[in-house]
Amino acid sequence: MIQDEFVAGKMIDCVVDVSARLNEVMWLVKERCPEEEFLVCRARVGAVLGDLYDIVRPLAETHPKLSPPGYFPDLE
Repeated sequence: MIQDEFVAGKMIDCVVDVSARLNEVMWLVKERCPEEEFLVCRARVGAVLGDLYDIVRPLAETHPKLSPPGYFPDLE
């Protein structure tokens, strides 16, 4: 994956931010939308979060000190 530590850190920061924002908006979807819409959205957002995890995991393995706190306990 990305060997440049600065670039890897920027990527990790971006993914953490996007993940948090998606989780936040999912609470809004749950509160304000019909359950069927929430369930579809949750499945799709879950797939995106899984893909984001797949981006961050190898970066955190290559650059353990950049690993987001609590994301990968086995790397801490």
